[in-house]
Amino acid sequence: MDVNLVLRSTRVITPEGTRPASIAVSGGTIAAVLPYEAEVPAGARLEDVGDDVVLPGLVDTHVHVNDPGRTEWEGFGRPPVRRRRVVSRRCWTCR
Repeated sequence: MDVNLVLRSTRVITPEGTRPASIAVSGGTIAAVLPYEAEVPAGARLEDVGDDVVLPGLVDTHVHVNDPGRTEWEGFGRPPVRRRRVVSRRCWTCR
């Protein structure tokens, strides 16, 4: 697994409930949801978001992407590649 990013939070929503976890991302896709204290692979960047809520795999179905056209109005400048900050300033989704 060639992980290039580890997203860590004390509040990760999983099918089993909310728990501290680290999300390993490879090429813009979730590779694994790991224990919070999991070792960060060599060469991977760690982004610790503290107690921000992370929802791995959630897709925001109410986002406005108008590319091309009306990009000044849409919810995002371009379709996000590896993560989205949605819902509030304290809630993350990633795919």
